[in-house]
Amino acid sequence: SAVLSGPPPDFERTDLVLTTLVDHQVADWQQRFAEKRRQVVVTTGATQHVMATPGLIGQVLNVLLENSLRHGRGTVAILVQDTSVTIEDEGPGIPDDRVATLFDRPSDHRAAHGRGLPLARRLAESDGGRLDLVHSRPPAFRLTLVPAAITAGVRPAM
Repeated sequence: SAVLSGPPPDFERTDLVLTTLVDHQVADWQQRFAEKRRQVVVTTGATQHVMATPGLIGQVLNVLLENSLRHGRGTVAILVQDTSVTIEDEGPGIPDDRVATLFDRPSDHRAAHGRGLPLARRLAESDGGRLDLVHSRPPAFRLTLVPAAITAGVRPAM
């Protein structure tokens, strides 16, 4: 049988370096933010490898970045630390009356908006992670993933 080399498929759970995935996603968004005279700044603390599905986590990050571009203001600050990614911008934030239902699916299935965050949370959870609102003003979301070191039978790549 042939030995396959190169990156694993985007929808296969694998041992990931979180900063690499974040940098890749952010690169796709830099131009769109620049067109609105905004920027995305990534800061990296001490990180661990995570066990995650690149395609799913990429979709979660895309929802958060798109929401920031559409509804936020100013610089988007992304902190990659430990096994989490926190995304915050300088926008007005989330109205108090929306916080409790922020991750609920829209009750009207024809609604044009309000689908992104519920989908992003479901994707994160399907990959063993969590997506939480850290604070509503300014808006900050944290995606937390499973450390690769505690995933049974899987050794981090050297």
